[in-house]
Amino acid sequence: MSRPPAPPSDRAPGPVPGTEDARTDAGRRAAEASGEASGISPTGQPRASSGLAPHSRKPAEGSPSPATPESSAAIPGTPHQRASVSGPASALAPSPAPAPNATPTSTGASPDRTGAPAAPPEAPIPLLDRLASGAFLGLVGVLRLLPYPQRIAAMGWIFAHIAGPLAGWRRRIRANLALASPELTRAEVRRLTRAVPDNAGRALMEIYAGTAFTARVTATDPLEGPGLPVLEQAAAAGRPVILACAHFGNYDAMRAALAARGWPVGALYRPMNNRAFNRHYIPAIEAIAKPLFPRAGRGGLAAMIRFLRQGGMLCLGFDQYDRHGATLRFFGLPTETVLTPAELALKYHAPLVPIAGIRQPDGLSFRVRVGAPVPPGTPQAMMQALNDDLESLVAAHPDQWFWVHRRWKNLAPPGSGPAAPGPLEPPGPAIPADPDPR
Repeated sequence: MSRPPAPPSDRAPGPVPGTEDARTDAGRRAAEASGEASGISPTGQPRASSGLAPHSRKPAEGSPSPATPESSAAIPGTPHQRASVSGPASALAPSPAPAPNATPTSTGASPDRTGAPAAPPEAPIPLLDRLASGAFLGLVGVLRLLPYPQRIAAMGWIFAHIAGPLAGWRRRIRANLALASPELTRAEVRRLTRAVPDNAGRALMEIYAGTAFTARVTATDPLEGPGLPVLEQAAAAGRPVILACAHFGNYDAMRAALAARGWPVGALYRPMNNRAFNRHYIPAIEAIAKPLFPRAGRGGLAAMIRFLRQGGMLCLGFDQYDRHGATLRFFGLPTETVLTPAELALKYHAPLVPIAGIRQPDGLSFRVRVGAPVPPGTPQAMMQALNDDLESLVAAHPDQWFWVHRRWKNLAPPGSGPAAPGPLEPPGPAIPADPDPR
């Protein structure tokens, strides 16, 4: 059996925020697509006009079609791309018709029906990415021959003892624990350097277990906690909810539990760098619950805002370093934290509710903890409350949080440099790129 591809260290299908310009463009595009230019900030204060007017242009459709959980078929097509137009008004005027015998100048792309150049074809997927994806699917296929408990445990062992060490995860976990929990003994640190990758491997294999996984999660309703009545009331009233999620336990167990209630559960995700892997990974997570919204591109942001305004429950991550975020505290240490979940909750009058799928001692079952809603306030105060809530959860279950992320990147702990790259990343929520969703 070939070794599985090593996972990268820095992110899950969650996000590394983009540049300032990218964030500004993302916020502007989301506002345009949602048809809003209210001029009011998320905290209720007037803001300067952005000059954005609502429009009726319909965003491109064509999200990946759901696939059966046990299928590894590729999702069809590539994302729609819209040609950008800039320059003076005269540049928008039709070009003169060419002479009858003139040879047209090649632009590298065939024009569409409007005369605008079509999007260039997507670059071929690198051979190594295709080989890595194929090796992973081969491993999954072999593990599927085992009974459910054994296949989940086997992938956990592979991540704990092969994939994690090859990717440098143990070094990163030790560095982060030295910062956040210096009181831990050497034996406790050693246990966590194996238990954290084990949980990540189990979570990934559970996604590819399809209905065997979701049926186990929903066999008995796992939802509990002080925030559950808030979700029930919001669902009955068609009111939007922001679900604050971390890379903890199994994020998709939470999505499966909510979807089993018949509630509309949407999630923002960031496609992995390995496009060959996306062709089977995205249909697998979409089979658990949908809709899914890609973090990149105008269409995904527009659809996400539309879903939220229509009363959906939207899962957003918040537990990764965001260099454009506010400096808040986590485990007593300063770290940059995204504000978008709180800002969206204030803007759309949605409860901001922390939620987590907690793996049980048997390693296979889950309870889904729905925390108390965060009281409205400033975005900074609301996100600090989420950091505090997650800190208490991680303290109780330190092996279930993904300690590999560079959460305290600003402190540059020893051994926290980039780990070995690879095509696989642990499943989890995406952090929005734009902290000011106007």
